[in-house]
Formats: sequence, structure tokens, C-alpha cells
Amino acid sequence: MKQNDNISSYMKKIKLIVKHLNDLGKKVNKSLVMTKINFVFLPNYEKMFDAWDNVLTTKKMFNNLQARLLKK
Repeated sequence: MKQNDNISSYMKKIKLIVKHLNDLGKKVNKSLVMTKINFVFLPNYEKMFDAWDNVLTTKKMFNNLQARLLKK
């Protein structure tokens, strides 16, 4: 993430990259994408990600993660 990016624009870029990879026939592991996002935001959002760890696996989706980041 660039210094001048906000969460919304960063998440849009991630979605676009995933879409491009899918269009090329490369299956993208969604858990891996969310882990990468965690590492990018972790220093400033550590408490939010501690709470994310307690979210049910069925609820751990990109859109839910994005909503939590935007709310924070």
C-alpha cells in the first residue's frame, strides 16, 4: 500500500488484481489474499485483526474484512 492510498482504494486495487488473475485462469486463494491484507494493515489495526481471528471461518470474506477496515 502506498502512503497516500486510503483503505478503500487499496482494497479496490486488490480486487482488481484478483479479478485479472482469475481472468487469466489463475485460481487465487482468498485466504492468502486476506492474510496479505492483514500484514499490510497489521501495525495500525492490530486490535481489529485480533478480533478478526475470532470471526467464524464462514464469515471471513473479503467484503466483511473490507467493511471492518473501513469502519475502523
